[in-house]
Amino acid sequence: MTKKDPTIKNIFDAFRILDLINQDKKIGLNNIVAKLELPKTTAFRILKTLEKIDIVRRTETSDYVLGYHLIKYNQVEFLDDELVDVVKPHLTNIRNITGECTNLGMKYDGKLYIPLRIHGEPYQLQVMLPPIGELYCSAMGKIFMTEFSKVELLNYFKSVEQRTVNTITNYKDFIKYKNDFSKSGISIDNEEYEYGMSCYAIPIFKENKKVLCCISVTGPTSRLNHKGTDLIIATLRKEASLIQKDVQHLNL
Repeated sequence: MTKKDPTIKNIFDAFRILDLINQDKKIGLNNIVAKLELPKTTAFRILKTLEKIDIVRRTETSDYVLGYHLIKYNQVEFLDDELVDVVKPHLTNIRNITGECTNLGMKYDGKLYIPLRIHGEPYQLQVMLPPIGELYCSAMGKIFMTEFSKVELLNYFKSVEQRTVNTITNYKDFIKYKNDFSKSGISIDNEEYEYGMSCYAIPIFKENKKVLCCISVTGPTSRLNHKGTDLIIATLRKEASLIQKDVQHLNL
């Protein structure tokens, strides 16, 4: 008598889908079906289930991207719920003042993670911002890179994508950015991730002066300039100083 296989095929298929989304960053149902040779109804049901529990999310263009829930299973420092609870009201204040999307960013395993985002006024590019991304082409990510050694930076820049003409892709340009950042304390993504979108970020430090996390404001370049970058930077500075005081009471 043949022993019945105790495994559940749909779970295997779910992880195949997640691996594909992680590889392609965003992908539609039809492409998932074609690449994995799955029945469309099976793939659709798996995706709807994963979407319901925030493992994946569907964008306005009907592509699927990784959601936030998976990150919670990593037992790493930056996902401490207390930290998110401390930062959230401050990000809300920044959003209310600027009207723009605000983010909490942390580094793990060489990537930028955004476990908390509070959306502001809508804009089309907003749906393209992933919860997991590269360090070098974001205002928050570049802050974490300022703590890299020269050797680490040289190795890092051996294989990076030139996303826009403004993207920093070499050691020399990064050092220039690092010098500017050390003077101002504000990190700027000047359409380095995507044309038409800019970001302003500021770090929050641990007791040992290492970067714990960053907060940022993201929005369309023209709209941020119209509202005034001075207002955005001043608001970031104010709320960051308050967060800095609050995190001193946490065991981080």
